[in-house]
Amino acid sequence: MASKKRHCKGVKNRTKARAQFAHTARRLSERFDICMGKQLYGHFVRLIQEGSAEFVRKQSNRVTIWRTVHEEHGIILVYDKIRKTIVTAMPDKEYDAKAAESN
Repeated sequence: MASKKRHCKGVKNRTKARAQFAHTARRLSERFDICMGKQLYGHFVRLIQEGSAEFVRKQSNRVTIWRTVHEEHGIILVYDKIRKTIVTAMPDKEYDAKAAESN
């Protein structure tokens, strides 16, 4: 019996970098109501590469964690240095707590 290959519906030749882009866009939309396009994505990547975002920690030889602010949202970005892509985006609870205290 021949094994069947599984494919994502409607996705052709999706690389890991493209999958990471799509995942990050979904998470920014879900968690922050931010519609991410290539321009905003490039902005986040440049912040990390130029060191303008705050370095949080190194997770592995490939992945680092960064903190930034966008439209009054504290955002934690997980960056893949091999592919030069953002893996995902999460809320920055420390930033949100400080913002709540100042109000």
